[in-house]
Amino acid sequence: MLTVRSALNLFCVLVCASTAVEARQSEEAIARGIVIGQAYVSGSVVVAGFFEDNARSWPQSITLARLFASGGQHPSADFVRVLSQEHPESFSGGGDIDVEQNVFAAIDHIFLDRPVALYRSRVTIAESTGVIGWSGTSLGVRDVSYQNRGQLRPTTPRERDEVAADKRKLPKDIKCTTVPQWIDAAKILLTATVSLTNATIRLSSYQDPGCLGHLSTIYVLDVMMPGREPRRFEFRHYQGVL
Repeated sequence: MLTVRSALNLFCVLVCASTAVEARQSEEAIARGIVIGQAYVSGSVVVAGFFEDNARSWPQSITLARLFASGGQHPSADFVRVLSQEHPESFSGGGDIDVEQNVFAAIDHIFLDRPVALYRSRVTIAESTGVIGWSGTSLGVRDVSYQNRGQLRPTTPRERDEVAADKRKLPKDIKCTTVPQWIDAAKILLTATVSLTNATIRLSSYQDPGCLGHLSTIYVLDVMMPGREPRRFEFRHYQGVL
């Protein structure tokens, strides 16, 4: 029979365990467990992280969701090796890739300036597609939704101040050949819930050619905890001179 003291002890254990999980899954810990990249018809999956950390450890397996198409299954992929300074498009397995759906699209085959990792999908990949992935063991992501796709990402007051300050910093003595873009131009790709926490994530993207046509695509990962301002993490992929 469960006594009052036993019940209280059990309650304490459950609360402490829940608190420990919450502590482990901080905004930064969640962001470190998420990757972004490209799945190719060859079965190769090439991903990068939201931290420029050469010493990072890669999950042994990741679960994937498409960036540019809703629905479908969430296949898994297994770690193969690190591909530092290698060009991901060489793992496409041949064939043309839709540039609009290629996370690693580049002009003149520019190399990435951060480590990337090669994974091998456990299932057949019908077409090359951009993907978001998460650790298959330490980080559960569920309820992936594309309902808000295409909507402008909400900006915080701090971000609006940052954008205004950046616009004031544009050089006055140079005539821009392209129109710069900032975080307020980002549009939502998808949202999801992080299991075992109260956190949700939101992935958005925008392109910034800068003032002189140096094009970059910026993927914005927001990790959102109830009652807190979203923590923003970015993966910037420089595509080259227009």
